[in-house]
Amino acid sequence: MAKFVGAEYFVANMLIEEKRKGKNYVSFEKLGKCGIYVQEKFIEADMDVIFLTSRPQFMETIYDFSDYFECILDERGQATGISLKKNKSIDDLQYRFVYYLPIGISSFLQQTIQSFAA
Repeated sequence: MAKFVGAEYFVANMLIEEKRKGKNYVSFEKLGKCGIYVQEKFIEADMDVIFLTSRPQFMETIYDFSDYFECILDERGQATGISLKKNKSIDDLQYRFVYYLPIGISSFLQQTIQSFAA
């Protein structure tokens, strides 16, 4: 039976990688490309996991977890990405999002995002 993984877990893992590079932001474009890459890698590994990584789900993540994430807007007021609130850290993301996933999914997700971001 397939396991569904919400966008919040995906966003948190992406922001952890970006934060390690000194960035506090990830664009919707990058999230979308990485979402496709991650899903392909999980399929190749024969792991029955479905990631909910559409733009509307990313927007819901911002509003559902507004204590962690902020919406980034361009000069026209269009949403372009997600940033981590200034008072939050990698540890906060790990404790709230990473450690709640099953270890096999979490480890493979982290490795796959790291290889995408490299």
